[in-house]
Amino acid sequence: MNARYLAEWSGPGDGSAYCQDHNSVAEMSPWWQTVLKMSLPPDFQYVCFGLDRQRFPEALQAVSTHGRYEAAEVSGEDGRPLYEIRRFDPSHDRHPDGVWTINPRKGFLAMQYIFNAMEEGPVSRWTMRVEQIAPEVWYPVACEETRYTEPNQPGDPPRVEIWSKIALKEIRVNEPLPDEQFEIEALGLAQEGSRVTVTRITADRRMTAWVYREGKLVPRE
Repeated sequence: MNARYLAEWSGPGDGSAYCQDHNSVAEMSPWWQTVLKMSLPPDFQYVCFGLDRQRFPEALQAVSTHGRYEAAEVSGEDGRPLYEIRRFDPSHDRHPDGVWTINPRKGFLAMQYIFNAMEEGPVSRWTMRVEQIAPEVWYPVACEETRYTEPNQPGDPPRVEIWSKIALKEIRVNEPLPDEQFEIEALGLAQEGSRVTVTRITADRRMTAWVYREGKLVPRE
């Protein structure tokens, strides 16, 4: 929570009960920003935007415990330039353990990420498809992930252990959402037989339980 926000709290009860009542992540305290970051579910998009949930410029300028980074220009299949960001582990500095391939014509997003096991070859490969979803806005819409295991014989290429594909079916940009969409009724639950309990925290830090009954939330008796 913003420390000044808490210090100037004039409402009833404990102001920390409103610790998540912010209009943006930037307004949160560093502690709550960390809580939010750690609670985010894993997804393939963050690989496109940066390193360890930091955008590439921020991550490269920060002091990293993962080793050193270097950038290089390479040629794509069509001959046009791409950029590679290579990460080198401090304990094994000759071969990169992570390589991101950046496309400057598609929002400078990563089109591919390869995680290597030092000199033993790739452990996983993520290939992303990036599309323009609005003027000057590029976004990852699909990802293929391949995880490898040890080859059958020394010298053979690594064997594919897991292959998965994720694709977004629909993206809508700047479409207004009515407030009713964030009410429990928008879930379309059956009015009878639905076992839904909602816990609410009041200003004085008391917790109350509500249940979904006959199409609406009512206090649990």
